[in-house]
Amino acid sequence: REASDYEKYGATATATGSGTIQGAVLTSSGSVLSGVSVSYASGTSTYSTTTDSSGLFTQSSLATGTYTLSYSKSGYWNETQYATLETDGETLELATLRMLPNSCATTGDISGTITSALSSSATIGGAAINAYKGLWSKRSLAVYNPSVVKTATTPDNGTYTLSDMPRGYYTLLISASGYISSTYWAVSCGDKTGRNKALSPTLPSNSMRIILSWEETSPVTGVDLDSHLTGPDNVSGRFHVYYDDNETYFYFTDTYTNCSGCSISEKLDNVTLNRDETGSPPANAPPGIETITIGNVKSSGTYRYSVHDWSNKALTNSDNLSISGASVSVDYNDGSTTTSKTYGVPTNKIGTLWEVFTFTTSGGFVKEKNMSNQDTPGNIQ
Repeated sequence: REASDYEKYGATATATGSGTIQGAVLTSSGSVLSGVSVSYASGTSTYSTTTDSSGLFTQSSLATGTYTLSYSKSGYWNETQYATLETDGETLELATLRMLPNSCATTGDISGTITSALSSSATIGGAAINAYKGLWSKRSLAVYNPSVVKTATTPDNGTYTLSDMPRGYYTLLISASGYISSTYWAVSCGDKTGRNKALSPTLPSNSMRIILSWEETSPVTGVDLDSHLTGPDNVSGRFHVYYDDNETYFYFTDTYTNCSGCSISEKLDNVTLNRDETGSPPANAPPGIETITIGNVKSSGTYRYSVHDWSNKALTNSDNLSISGASVSVDYNDGSTTTSKTYGVPTNKIGTLWEVFTFTTSGGFVKEKNMSNQDTPGNIQ
């Protein structure tokens, strides 16, 4: 057996604890894919399982440490993903993998635009892009430093093209001065355009930024997805920031959207929907990106972030949100460190509302994963 990248870098599982690694596999069009062989390798230890009728797989009683996951199924291109179990008792849920058919073109160009999370018109020039084969997390790239297979630097208009990439998945590490570096999973299966990424400007102390993104799929499943954030408000109970004209800003000082007469510091103490993209001009999603920034995270109370499938809000049996491939990234600067989290939409679920996470300063981030139906955006809690 050829050594995995983790093994090449000397990483193995340890005996300090045990946990579970689970995930889901879909076809490139979003259908569940059963019967996929999934092997886990760490050092000399190997485990194997298969995806069930819902495309799900799980492996428990794994020693903490680093693992190479290999996916294979007849008619599909083999793929590799890297994961780390860090703590005893942890259940690590991997981002959903869409396996590529063997009919994919052998090479393709991957292209897109890098913008600021605060505005779709704020393109980022000078962004450095490093492409790595396979699916890596930002943390694993920093620790194991695998080989870079291709690089690019964006001009002033923020565009990039990675030409003649052999078919398969790649992890793009994107960095720019004044922004928080981020990873993006891109695929070569013929030419793939619109592989856009938004970078978060560096955060001041005690602030948070939440970025929702979704690609154009074939068939199109995510057209107009919306960000919703509710949180503590000592005056009226809870605030609700979303696309509604009267709800795109919230100022803690006076609980209004204009903060007339507020000082500069009071105006910074707010919650803002910075970016809202729809299925019509000028945003023309998908692909789409939406951003909410919390200017001053409060020490008491619970924040709740949700994604709503506005396009299908009246339906009660839609799985379009579940198979849209939507993901949410969060950066939180607590004054000493910046914590980054990424959440993928649950697969094989019916619902138009995805409750992504809750957050408190005492308990941190808690993944919710709840899917339900909601036809009235203003009722989201």
